[in-house]
Amino acid sequence: MTVHTLLTDRTTDLELPALSSLDFDLPPELEADEPPEARGLKRDEVRLMVSYSTGDRVVHSRFRDLGDFLEPGDVLVLITSGPMNAALGATREDGTELELHLSTHLPADLWIVEVRRPDAVSTRPFYNAAGGETLRLASDATATLYVPYARDRHLPLKGYNRLWIATFRLPVALDKYLARHGFPIRYDYVKEAWPASYYQTVYATEVGSAEMPSAGRAFTSELIT
Repeated sequence: MTVHTLLTDRTTDLELPALSSLDFDLPPELEADEPPEARGLKRDEVRLMVSYSTGDRVVHSRFRDLGDFLEPGDVLVLITSGPMNAALGATREDGTELELHLSTHLPADLWIVEVRRPDAVSTRPFYNAAGGETLRLASDATATLYVPYARDRHLPLKGYNRLWIATFRLPVALDKYLARHGFPIRYDYVKEAWPASYYQTVYATEVGSAEMPSAGRAFTSELIT
């Protein structure tokens, strides 16, 4: 028997399933640890699973056949914001090497950031950051952490703060700085650092996302046309 733990949304009194109830085993050999182009495939040659709510039917296909499953009146929503080079190398006062991930730009030029620490493969959350500390960045830039960002004041965050409110002191505009010193955020199952172009969708018109809108990466210009 599987017991699902429920989290209560105190603003609406709705009971929501915990993320742990969605866990499943994914064999390492099936992880998407490199772009399809590196395997000699086009972007739209990746697999596509179509699930029908009526009849509990599942169809396995390729993304390039997406049009076969669309009907008149269907709507596709495309996120035209492309990913920034939202990861930056950072160093604490004691010399600890960290990685800073930009998340959300707030009013008053504040940022929500995540502090992480590099490991053998990728990075892991770093929980020892302290409010008020300043991290050194490349080209004499700095990032100052102020207070933890608590998305839900009812959740116990003490000692497990991943997100912080921060400001940056940079020698140039942020977009230029990220283009020069930043790099794309990648998941831990992606073993190799790929150029920023691999993270862009073909229909992006402006830069502004912290991470790649991966659901749309499989589109090619030919498929959209």
